[in-house]
Amino acid sequence: MTPQETLAAVRAAVIRAVPEIVELKFGCELSRKGQEDSRRLYKVIEDVGFGANDKKCWINSVPFGSMPIELEKDMIENGGEFKIVGRPIRLADVLNALMRTEHLVCIASNERFEVFNKEKNEWEQVFKTWCFQNDDLSLQPEETVAFIHGLLK
Repeated sequence: MTPQETLAAVRAAVIRAVPEIVELKFGCELSRKGQEDSRRLYKVIEDVGFGANDKKCWINSVPFGSMPIELEKDMIENGGEFKIVGRPIRLADVLNALMRTEHLVCIASNERFEVFNKEKNEWEQVFKTWCFQNDDLSLQPEETVAFIHGLLK
């Protein structure tokens, strides 16, 4: 597997465990049809109208400013031009997904993962780290993403 495929597999597994990552809430990212691979993303900045509005939301992009989109006609699955990418995946999301596996995993204050070894009945430090300063799965070292992928299989 390439690092991009491994990242995509981990992302998909975490989204299955934490589906709110792809809900159209504040911070959720969207891409335009034909620009899925570009870094030009739009972000949900708020619901339109009073209360929870499930028909429209405001999105923002630095070069184009803010605009409302109608979910029923503007989303790709409805023939429109926007696709939900989701919000960045944080350490809390990864740990939430790992809770659903048979592995007992924690992360220490030195940014290193620890895995419980059931045979030895003790915690073992794994020399894979999660950078707390860049709390985004896509910004973590390839070795860390591969380690998480192995645990989520």
